[in-house]
Amino acid sequence: MADHHTEEILNLLKQWQSLVNQESDAISKDNIQDVGEMIKQSSLILQRLEHLLGASGSTKQDDLISEMINGLHKQQEIAIQALKRQTDTLAQHIGALRRNKTSLMGYKQNKTLPPRFKSERT
Repeated sequence: MADHHTEEILNLLKQWQSLVNQESDAISKDNIQDVGEMIKQSSLILQRLEHLLGASGSTKQDDLISEMINGLHKQQEIAIQALKRQTDTLAQHIGALRRNKTSLMGYKQNKTLPPRFKSERT
């Protein structure tokens, strides 16, 4: 791998790591819109990394790059687990609201409607 490729890959990995840290902060603050934007940015960085790593043609990777990728993988797993917990909590709240709405509909009293008269034309 050329030196400029290694430096560029390390810079992209650092950018990706800062985005993952920002995603974790946004997840903890329940700011899902920012998380979506950061995921888009992360996917762009990932595409550039795939291009650079694929264009290098070298099968031997730098140890620092592989360590950073492993660290990013672990950080993203933690962020995904946090999102799953929030999703499960949200699903429980939605389920409770649905049950409450259904039970309220059971208490709804039917109004007695006045009789409808047919028109002479029908």
